[in-house]
Amino acid sequence: MSAGIELPPGGSLRAPPRGFKARATAVALAATAAMTMASLPSAQPARADTPAGPVLGVLGKIIPFVSYAQTAYGLADKYVFSAHDPALIQQIQALIQASSTDIKNQVDADAAAETTGHAGTVIEQFESFDTLGDGDALKAFVRDAVDVVEVAKAQINNVSSPASVDELAFDLNIIGPIALTASAKAGQSTTTLRADIIAANQKIVQRLTPTCGVYTPNPCRAHRWR
Repeated sequence: MSAGIELPPGGSLRAPPRGFKARATAVALAATAAMTMASLPSAQPARADTPAGPVLGVLGKIIPFVSYAQTAYGLADKYVFSAHDPALIQQIQALIQASSTDIKNQVDADAAAETTGHAGTVIEQFESFDTLGDGDALKAFVRDAVDVVEVAKAQINNVSSPASVDELAFDLNIIGPIALTASAKAGQSTTTLRADIIAANQKIVQRLTPTCGVYTPNPCRAHRWR
C-alpha cells in the first residue's frame, strides 16, 4: 500500500454501531468548525483557491469515515496545490481500494439517494483514472464527478428524511476528493467546487444535528436516526 495513507484502526471503513449517519454528521460538523476558524481574526487570509483539507477540521479521528474523508481531501489538496504528482492520485485510489467492499455496500444501500448511480460509476472509473488521458474522456469523468457533488448539494434540503440526507452526505464526501483531483488534472479551477462542498456540508449539519444539541447528554438520548 502507498505510503502516507492513514486508515482507521482495523484497516477499513466498516461502520460502527451507529452507522454512517454519525460519520456523515461528524464530517459536516468539521466543515462548519473549519469555516468558523477561518473567520477568526488570527486566521490567515483566505486564498483564492482555499484548500479543502481544513474543511474537515479536528474531528478526523473520531469516526472512521471522517478519517477517510480527512485523508482523501488532504491528498486532493496536495494534488491541487502541487505539481499534480500522480503518486497522490495513486494514494487516493489505494485509500478507496482498501475499503472498496464497505464503500460499495454503502453506495448500493443508498438506493433512495439521487446521486447513488453516478457515485458508483465514478468510484469504478476512478480505479483506472490514469488511463483517461487529458482529452474528452477526462472531461466526461470530471463532469460526472462534479455532478455528484452538485446534485447532492441541491437535494439535501429537498429530501424528507435524515436517512436520505445521510445517503447524500456519504456520496458527497466519497466523491468530493475525486472531483477536486479530476478537476485539477483537467486544468479547471476548483474554487467553486470547493465552496460547494463546504456549503453542502453546512446544509448537512443543519439537517442532521438534533435540535436539542448534539452535546446535550440526556434530552437527546431519545433522538435516533432510523
